[in-house]
Amino acid sequence: MNMNKFLQNNTVLKILALVMACIVWVIVHAPASSPTGAASVMETFHRPIHVAIGPSMTLAAIHPSEVSVSVTVSAANAVLLSSQMQNVDATVSAVGLAAGTHELRVSLQGMPSVQAYSVSPKVVQVVLAGKASASETVQVQTSGHPASGGLLGTVTVNPAVVSVTGPDPQVKQVAAVIADVSVDHATHTITETVPVVAVDGDGHPVQGVAVSPSRVMVTVPIVSQHDHVTLVPQLSGNPAAGYAVAGVSLNPGHVQLFGMPTAISVDDWTLPVSLEGLSSSTTLHLAVPLSRGVERANPAKVVVQVNIEPAATRSFVNLPIQVINVPSGESVTLLRVQKEDVHVYGPVSLVDNLQADDIQVTLNAANLPAGDDEATVAVHVPQWLVVTGVSATSVPVKVT
Repeated sequence: MNMNKFLQNNTVLKILALVMACIVWVIVHAPASSPTGAASVMETFHRPIHVAIGPSMTLAAIHPSEVSVSVTVSAANAVLLSSQMQNVDATVSAVGLAAGTHELRVSLQGMPSVQAYSVSPKVVQVVLAGKASASETVQVQTSGHPASGGLLGTVTVNPAVVSVTGPDPQVKQVAAVIADVSVDHATHTITETVPVVAVDGDGHPVQGVAVSPSRVMVTVPIVSQHDHVTLVPQLSGNPAAGYAVAGVSLNPGHVQLFGMPTAISVDDWTLPVSLEGLSSSTTLHLAVPLSRGVERANPAKVVVQVNIEPAATRSFVNLPIQVINVPSGESVTLLRVQKEDVHVYGPVSLVDNLQADDIQVTLNAANLPAGDDEATVAVHVPQWLVVTGVSATSVPVKVT
């Protein structure tokens, strides 16, 4: 077949035209070449894995915790790829699964339009555990020291109780929830919102649990007020049968109190002293009690000497009744009874030396109404002695 016949054949011409059209289409749609000659680039990104779980389950572990995403794009689009990949989420779904270990396939959400991509690994190991919760009181842990002379007041936390949730084994490891606050060189009350951490018995953070709320408000008062007060023994209990208290002395009798001004604005400070069952003189070393708002005492302890002696009883007869506090312009007359018999109990050394003049029998006329009445009689004896009986607790009087 010569060239003219070849060119005159319609079928051949149609085939030739089709081939030429395909060549032109490939040339037009081929990727533009970069200056270096590379038509496309491949980059690798690491994305954390998010696990969707049911409400009764909690994530105990995942391995690995992230995947590598290898992406191929044209060189022209590579510039925007890093920012686009920030919106990509790697997820696995464990919704509806029971506690235990599961092999789950990774899905990518929000992938940009690219030439090709691959995920490694495609399957990850997820460990689920039953969800547990517990309530814990927040414990404040301070570090450092206030400025010179400063003391820590009573710490408050809001909220004081938080919830700890997570896998049952990890929740059971939680021994405390700690909030750390620095008081170093503090000169005034500190109020801060600080994170809280669940720790085990050794003080190490417990992994895999969540604390809600995760932050609490802590207030640490810094106080420096101090004052001197007189210690007053507050006796309680009774010595052994047949014994009595002959005296109580404190050394020192005054202490310094440090704390909030409203808590220490007093002159006397009570020191409880128990006499229960004592049958001989005793030396006690007692801590100075601290009330709310009082942080410490200087000294913190005092020496208490309690003198105990055998007890004795003695009676005094016909002691005169003294009428006291008679209002101006009034007259008080004792009717029938003008003297009292008094029985006294106490340590033998004081009872033996007691004189009738040491005992006062009085009738207070300050509030007596006019006319005939009964008035109460009071008996006063020296310290450490006790009145065990009187011949009459009240006497008839006439007020005019």
